[in-house]
Amino acid sequence: MAEWRERNRSKMEDYFREYRVSGRAARAELTRRIKSFGITIDEYIEMLREQEEVCAICKQPEEIGVPGQKMRVLSLDHDHDTGKLRGLLCGTCNKALGGFRDDPAILESAMKYLARHGKF
Repeated sequence: MAEWRERNRSKMEDYFREYRVSGRAARAELTRRIKSFGITIDEYIEMLREQEEVCAICKQPEEIGVPGQKMRVLSLDHDHDTGKLRGLLCGTCNKALGGFRDDPAILESAMKYLARHGKF
């Protein structure tokens, strides 16, 4: 981890400045997430830019209040069976997919439920 961090130090610092990720814990968490998937900070930033810095599902940025700043760290969503990265999600959408066990039938059932109750 220390070696990876050293190789990517300037890129990470640029990222933290550009996206206003603040706080030691937030930086450590982002570094851990990126490292755990074996991608570089450049690859994460490219994914972020491709998604226009918003969640791939709800199209909202991840914004967690930090005094004077905002922290924008989207989760790396992946297929739990294959481990393949799918995209970047906000915490809410990432938890929702997990709650629905990535099962399209359950998601469809939830949509029908909402439709029955006047949400569509």
